[in-house]
Amino acid sequence: MNQLGIIYADKGDVDQVIALYNQSLEISDRIGDVQGKVTTLHNQGLSTPTKGMWIKRSHSTISLWK
Repeated sequence: MNQLGIIYADKGDVDQVIALYNQSLEISDRIGDVQGKVTTLHNQGLSTPTKGMWIKRSHSTISLWK
């Protein structure tokens, strides 16, 4: 899902990017893959740089390391 998000970001399909990254986050969370979750949040931040989403992702990333 994470890699597909990058492809759709290159195509400019923001809605699909968000959906794919959310799926990737759910999978990473379900299997306990912290590194995968951080990678997805990072890639999502690079692909969909809107202020509101960045703030939400920042808090998610910070909470992973507490």
